[in-house]
Amino acid sequence: MSNQVQCPNCGGYKTTSETTPITQKVSLSSSQRKEQRKTGLTCLSLLVGFTFIISLLVGDWGIFTLIAAMVIVGVPIVLLIESFQRNPMTTKTVGYVYHSTCLICGFHWDWREGQEKPEVHVRPDLIARGEQRLREEAQQAEIANRVAQDILNRKP
Repeated sequence: MSNQVQCPNCGGYKTTSETTPITQKVSLSSSQRKEQRKTGLTCLSLLVGFTFIISLLVGDWGIFTLIAAMVIVGVPIVLLIESFQRNPMTTKTVGYVYHSTCLICGFHWDWREGQEKPEVHVRPDLIARGEQRLREEAQQAEIANRVAQDILNRKP
């Protein structure tokens, strides 16, 4: 039972829980920045080579080819210089928040790793009412399933 979450409002164990990560922005390490630079320089080299090969295949170093080469080579250079000037950031998960809901009493609460778990107040009256409500919902769902099956099994 250690993995089950107990409702702090009624003490019941019929709960649902969703997890949301808590992220924090951190700077890239120097090795990550070097790898980013290598990737940028590789892309730049490939673009320059591609532009040169296209110019050779076309056979004309006319104004159109020069403008195309300047655009193809110039845009990545500007983007590369801009990326080096900024301090690159990445996100890191530093913890989790658990959003829980009690299926018996409907109570909602959040719990963050590192915090104390909420104090539990066992309330048998709420548990009994919630269990009764869950039984009634299960019976209604069963009746709805039977009706749906009867409709599907009818022959035209």
